[in-house]
Amino acid sequence: TKGDKTNSSFAKECKIINEYTLRNAVTFDHLMATFTTNNVRRKDTFVSANVLYGDIDNEGIDNEEDFITLDDVRIALPGIEFWCVTSKSHMLGKDNDGVYESPRPKMHFYFPIGREITNVVEFEKYLSAIINKFPQLHFDRHCSNCNRLFFATTPKTLITHQDGESITTLLDRMLI
Repeated sequence: TKGDKTNSSFAKECKIINEYTLRNAVTFDHLMATFTTNNVRRKDTFVSANVLYGDIDNEGIDNEEDFITLDDVRIALPGIEFWCVTSKSHMLGKDNDGVYESPRPKMHFYFPIGREITNVVEFEKYLSAIINKFPQLHFDRHCSNCNRLFFATTPKTLITHQDGESITTLLDRMLI
């Protein structure tokens, strides 16, 4: 499906191994974890995940010079592996409850971790740590739950990869 925030069932699982497979996956609404019962996205049906994630939408930032960019993330997370995918609303203006927001960078970040996490508490602890340990990046606080849905992007979305070590290694060193 595309753009249905009420959708809770995702039957197709995609294995991401390169930019091509990631591009195919993100052109549909998607989850970053597996769940029991036809991948119904609920905390109590969490099975596992091998990627952490974050969302930067620059919401509430009025000054264009203060927008968080891909370069800001690279500076904050040198040597950390991630994939960055521009969201469907990247650089589009938006009416936010009667207040117009100028076009701004909007990006989804995927952090491969090289292992499966099967404990939902551990998984959500890492998601929260990304938000809390890097407040200067303004990761969306809604990305701290295991059942986060990212909406489909467009086929011409920009995808960037930064190679490095797992973000869990960094967070563990920071004693999350």
